[in-house]
Amino acid sequence: MYRDRLNFEFTYYNSFTTDALLNVSVPPSTGFSGNRLENLGEISNSGFEILATFIPLDTRNLQFINTLSFSTNKNELVSFGDGRDSQIFGIYAPVQRYEEGKPLGAFWSRRAVVDANDNLVLEDPEYRGPSLPTREIRYSAEFNFLENWRLFALLDYAGGHYQFNVKDWRRDRAGLSWEVVNPDADPNEVRSRMNATQTYYSVQQADFIKLRDLSLSYRLPGRWVNQVGVSNATLSLTGHNLAVLWTKYGGQDPEVNFHGDADFSRVDSWTAPPMRRISASINVNF
Repeated sequence: MYRDRLNFEFTYYNSFTTDALLNVSVPPSTGFSGNRLENLGEISNSGFEILATFIPLDTRNLQFINTLSFSTNKNELVSFGDGRDSQIFGIYAPVQRYEEGKPLGAFWSRRAVVDANDNLVLEDPEYRGPSLPTREIRYSAEFNFLENWRLFALLDYAGGHYQFNVKDWRRDRAGLSWEVVNPDADPNEVRSRMNATQTYYSVQQADFIKLRDLSLSYRLPGRWVNQVGVSNATLSLTGHNLAVLWTKYGGQDPEVNFHGDADFSRVDSWTAPPMRRISASINVNF
């Protein structure tokens, strides 16, 4: 399209999975507690993916390549298949569920409010949102200039999902967070935050934009390397996971997960964020 400078790809998917393996609670009637893996019901996943590439400049000394991708995913537990009730789970608090009609491992939270009689009342759990991103955007820019130089950058966006910020939850309960000690804070909100059973303020939106990659490369001239029997050689300086440029999340990094993704748990409990890596390399081909 347009002399190969502008290209589009579009994909739509709508899939159904039966007998999915889910980690569910053992019925109390068995006399045991805990969880076990069972093949249950039906799960649906639908969405689309768009990929666009645009090359506005393409000369001998300068080439500018833009790549943009956008994808969505709607995940739903359609049916357990056996009429069972919702499965509630969570490491520190019961904030996630498998519930028919909702995403797998969706987040729920409870709010504590002060009523007209100045009593702190715990409301029923309310649905917040999915634990995995529902939309993702990636943008990369590549500059090839002065024949041998290459500059590359990659930005990542993910959004539409939630995370359980255990750090904030415990700081509120202990009276250590700024939201609690701030002299101008709403006294009723302070009472709510310090309640051990409320989770409303700690189940947080986890949208983010990250500078995922940045690299600068230089391809050594052929007249240099050919003299020593080398076909080509490239020197590179690369950075990975460089910065969180923007986020709705209250913690250090919205991608951390204390428990892993085995059962859709999303918990930030003093978890170390992904490492920032800076590396230098040389790639040699003979």
